Amino acid sequence: MADDSELSILTSVKARVDKITIDGLKKTKDSLMVNMVQNKFKNVNNFQDMLLEAYEVKDRLSSLGIFSRVGISIDTIRDDESSIGYEVIYNVEEKGHLSGKISTTVENNDGALVLKSEVPNLFGRAEKLSIEYQVSKRARKGINIDLKAPLKPWTYHNPVITTSIFQNYTDKPWSGFHQVDRGLLSDLSFNSFADINHSFRWAGIWREIQTTGSSFQIREQSGHSLKSSIFHTMTLDRRDGPLLPNLGYLVRLNQEYAGLGGDTNFFKHELQISQSIPLVSNISVEGSIKAGLMNSSSSIADRFFLGGPMSLRGFKMNGVGPHSEGNALGSTTYWIAGLHLYAPLPFKKTHSLENWLKAHFFLNAGNIGNFSFNGDSVKYFNNLLNRVRLSAGFGIVVSFLSLARLELNYCVPLSLQPGDRPDRRFQFGIGFEYV
Repeated sequence: MADDSELSILTSVKARVDKITIDGLKKTKDSLMVNMVQNKFKNVNNFQDMLLEAYEVKDRLSSLGIFSRVGISIDTIRDDESSIGYEVIYNVEEKGHLSGKISTTVENNDGALVLKSEVPNLFGRAEKLSIEYQVSKRARKGINIDLKAPLKPWTYHNPVITTSIFQNYTDKPWSGFHQVDRGLLSDLSFNSFADINHSFRWAGIWREIQTTGSSFQIREQSGHSLKSSIFHTMTLDRRDGPLLPNLGYLVRLNQEYAGLGGDTNFFKHELQISQSIPLVSNISVEGSIKAGLMNSSSSIADRFFLGGPMSLRGFKMNGVGPHSEGNALGSTTYWIAGLHLYAPLPFKKTHSLENWLKAHFFLNAGNIGNFSFNGDSVKYFNNLLNRVRLSAGFGIVVSFLSLARLELNYCVPLSLQPGDRPDRRFQFGIGFEYV
């Protein structure tokens, strides 16, 4: 890293950029590259400014996802004896016409093998066609075809439109059924002020619930249904890491309205807030709260569930709340809060180890139920705070390559209600979202 004297030398060297060249383009449209670099060097006054702008443009080009390599070189352009300008040259290598990979996904402790093929830069403007085939550990198969197209990737807002056709299978063993979703969706995402990300989505889904020896309350909901929904997601993420943060905060709001056709109709809102604060010696504390509310739900597929190794720990997966013959029924209202303390393990300290592997102490509280609001806010909040479940425990947490969070905790349920399914033992959890 350059010291102050080196930086002062760079700032004292006058510089102007007279030419920008991008070598190696084959399929990419020139108009996209012109917009990506246009007006980027107009305020350059010295050599340091030029270097900073050059690397910022490099990051912009790399973020398109269409190049396997982006290199920079700078050459001089001499107009006469007293005037020297510079040419910034980007040497790029476009990705191949077709790529494929094999990976795994984890959600709610359920995993799947994923075979994925991609066609990058489909029409030369950074579009991407993806075909994904999934096989779950219970041999459920799914397919997803996405076409993603950035509209103006050179702008701050960076709007991206995505269209998808899909068929997904989801097992819900805690409720005794599995679900098949077939449909299509269209999504528009963009950044607004203060780095707040918004996503607006419409989805039309043909759903089928197939029961497997379930209670009568589950079996009576089996069969087919149609849902047409619009979604809005707002995310403000200022954390220094999504899985094991040490500093920063997260605010996420999810909203859904179903009823634009089909036989399903409801409003649904979900809010999550978390804050991480560093203490001393790489010890940090994180507090989070998440709550959801919906006005009604005719299908168990849309309800809220609570409990499990990544949410209300100390209870079985979705084992908190109303049950019938051992099957979780879900509810229209819930809240959960978590307080976490992270500390380095007493091993030989290395900077990288402390960033992804830590000791974990937690306290969870939450509630779930069909709490209706009839204009009496005092009674409503009393219902939310009555019959609260509590749990505490300790263990280790691992941030696995920024792809998943792994937890192994010994959990102790401190307060539970009739019908709950406690799990007083070591719990292993893996996923991307947690409370």
